[in-house]
Amino acid sequence: MSRFYFFLWLSWLITISFLLLMPGKHLPEADLQIPHLDKYLHFVMFAMLSFLFLLFRKSKVDSIENKEKFAIILLFSAFGIMTEFVQEFFIEGRYFDIWDVVANALGTIAGAMLLFCIKK
Repeated sequence: MSRFYFFLWLSWLITISFLLLMPGKHLPEADLQIPHLDKYLHFVMFAMLSFLFLLFRKSKVDSIENKEKFAIILLFSAFGIMTEFVQEFFIEGRYFDIWDVVANALGTIAGAMLLFCIKK
């Protein structure tokens, strides 16, 4: 089962990396009039990223230590910050947005909390 969870997580990581690093002109236009929709999307993307990875880890070990949980949250939050810098300096039509960083970090925390609320 752990290979399945790893495959899910890796597939999600590749998918969100593609979406986060796609040039601005290739982003789909949303007709929805939801304020800050992109922040909600960032939150959900990173919540799923941490949830799926911790689900994979939980399938391999009996329990995950708090230090490891914290390290994973920091790692995925750093990944979110890195993608924002890559957007700013290397991707045409994309820009660094501090609120995307906040949404990424909060989503990472929420995904971890969700797993541990469900798995208890």
